[in-house]
Amino acid sequence: MAEHEKNQPVSDEAGLDAFFAAARDRSPRPSEDLMARVLADASDAQPEPQPVAAARPSKTSWHPRWITGIGGWPGVAGLATVTMAGLWIGVALPETVGDLAFGLTGDGYDFSGLSAGFETEATDG
Repeated sequence: MAEHEKNQPVSDEAGLDAFFAAARDRSPRPSEDLMARVLADASDAQPEPQPVAAARPSKTSWHPRWITGIGGWPGVAGLATVTMAGLWIGVALPETVGDLAFGLTGDGYDFSGLSAGFETEATDG
């Protein structure tokens, strides 16, 4: 290539494809001897497989294993909390979702202050 052609920008894709093809052809490849030495070093660095002893059945009671299985003492505390909440919901038998959400049975609170910007019309019943 002439000196003035090297400094000219390539504007077509065919020219770029030629440059990329030339770069792919010149990619460095390791020699077979180097690859053989690297693989030999890798196999020497690997540990020899060791036999695994068979697991013996544990002689401990099921309680410690169960507590560990559910996440330790935080898991036990969460399970106890959820159990008590389920018992309370089952015994309380809320009639509506409002009773369950606010813990009320009836008109115990005045919620008119929550809608300060809204006017509501009172109807005589």
